[in-house]
Amino acid sequence: MESDPAGQVLIETSALIDAMRGSPSDLRDSVHELIVSGQGCITGAVMAEMIAGMRPPEEARLRRFLAALPLLSDPSDVWERAGELCYGLRRRGRTLGLPDALIAAVALAHDVPLLTLDSDFADIPRLRLWRPSINS
Repeated sequence: MESDPAGQVLIETSALIDAMRGSPSDLRDSVHELIVSGQGCITGAVMAEMIAGMRPPEEARLRRFLAALPLLSDPSDVWERAGELCYGLRRRGRTLGLPDALIAAVALAHDVPLLTLDSDFADIPRLRLWRPSINS
């Protein structure tokens, strides 16, 4: 399902995994609230990471869950944007994996905040991070 990004929050893989597998928490409640309200969305890179890391007993449930989430479209220059993010961070002595760079590039292109537990995203210029305690 393609998504219109107005008012949405991009939920990154680490937050989805924690919400699906973790014990009840503020994060889990926030992810659930974002999804139920229609504000939560993912990217193709998040979907790929979730599928790649799924456990056989959770496959059917996870596939239904992912199919119900709005998917932000990749901009036509997403690969270039991701490469530029990696390059810029590397010049500052930081590293960023390609999947994370793709996720950040989509968030930046759509100007949506990112909900993540991964501290690597904090180093990305202009990327807005969504924090449940601040934004809910």
